[in-house]
Amino acid sequence: MMRFGSFFGAVALMGFTCAVTSAMTGCSSDTTTGTTDASLSAAYASNCTRCHGPKGEGAGQFPKIPGKQGSEAAFIAYVRAGSPDQRMPSFSASQISDANLKADYLWFTTKR
Repeated sequence: MMRFGSFFGAVALMGFTCAVTSAMTGCSSDTTTGTTDASLSAAYASNCTRCHGPKGEGAGQFPKIPGKQGSEAAFIAYVRAGSPDQRMPSFSASQISDANLKADYLWFTTKR
């Protein structure tokens, strides 16, 4: 039978491991809640909602989309390059197509 000290130590270690993993990836999987709007791309749902929310509304350190990148071209360039401080990773065209980025940008700027 496991002692309480060992049990609570294991629970604390699991929490620490999760926190370190979240810090290394730049955001926590529980940063946002809700479902992604059906009009947004599946690529957005799988790559972006974790930090930017199901509707790109942002939270805390994660900005609302499209953020400071006002034009469509600037938005796409930013997604491709990622942020200079590497808090946001870069995404290639094989991860998120230009067509998906354009459609998502249109939704963020006209439907939200």
